[in-house]
Amino acid sequence: MPFLFFLTLACSGPCDLTAETLDLVGPNAEDCGSTDPIPCIEQAVLDGRPAWGSTSTQGIDSIITTTYSWTGSRFWLLTDDSYSPGIDGRECVGPSFPGGELDCDQTLPAGNHYQVCGGSGQGSPQPLPFNP
Repeated sequence: MPFLFFLTLACSGPCDLTAETLDLVGPNAEDCGSTDPIPCIEQAVLDGRPAWGSTSTQGIDSIITTTYSWTGSRFWLLTDDSYSPGIDGRECVGPSFPGGELDCDQTLPAGNHYQVCGGSGQGSPQPLPFNP
């Protein structure tokens, strides 16, 4: 019986980056896609309406996907690395788009990240709980 209990906890299900993003921005947020989302998101920021988009980068042994999530008042970067379980989050304070690229005046939490979903809880410093 103890083994089954452990197995149940260990297999509680994978994190879903799109679902976490939609929970954050809301169901009516504009989907700016994954080909070139930044111009669409920039316009949404200027208009004050929620939007999100994503980009993926092939690493050595994994794919790293980042969603750019504008709630209408706060800008979040959620990142999923296919090699390790979990979704990390950072808040982009003061987003701007010089030359069509995202720039943040500051990312919070400074020197750390929020654990949005999953993760092993290892590392230093320990990730912070995500309570947007």
